[in-house]
Amino acid sequence: MVSLVRILSCMAVAVLVVFSTPRVNADIMGFQGIYAPGNWTPFIPPTAAISTSPTVVSLTSGDDPMNIGQLTTTTFSILITVTGNISFDWLYASTNSDATFDPFGYFVNGNETQLTNNANGVNQGPFTAGPIAVMAGDTFGFYQRTIDNEDGAATTRISGFSGPGQLAAVPEPATASLLGIAVLTGAFWHFFKRRRLATTA
Repeated sequence: MVSLVRILSCMAVAVLVVFSTPRVNADIMGFQGIYAPGNWTPFIPPTAAISTSPTVVSLTSGDDPMNIGQLTTTTFSILITVTGNISFDWLYASTNSDATFDPFGYFVNGNETQLTNNANGVNQGPFTAGPIAVMAGDTFGFYQRTIDNEDGAATTRISGFSGPGQLAAVPEPATASLLGIAVLTGAFWHFFKRRRLATTA
């Protein structure tokens, strides 16, 4: 006869397997879900622009005759809610005479990383950036800056975006509870059925 101790041991192993399932981030591809354009915060100086879609976001620097010689920065940022990595492709084109005057890059919590190379001309890419480590609570964003607001603007096209999504392969509390009840009920039913048969034999 199968002992109660053996049944409970099997039940413990089953529960352990359920709750030891690895917690893996399911990356979100494109500007969708929690990364949908509406969840980002745009900052658009005069004559600058941002265009968005579920697959591509484009940032254009200012070229404002009212602010010649002034630095302005176009930004598109979001509060990160899941720890993980971000990556994306970027393609840069400038109508200015030099990429130095309209740099593009990304920032995490205000710490900027310039991606354009000042010495590589007015057309750069496509290139891939990442993986960029981010944590829940960080602010991540793209920037397209103009140093002088004259002699033409630059536009960077961002595609192939990937960001960390919600945790996957982890049973929800309700699911785990139901599984535990089912295992427990089955174990005791099996035990008492065998005990009853042994008694009446």
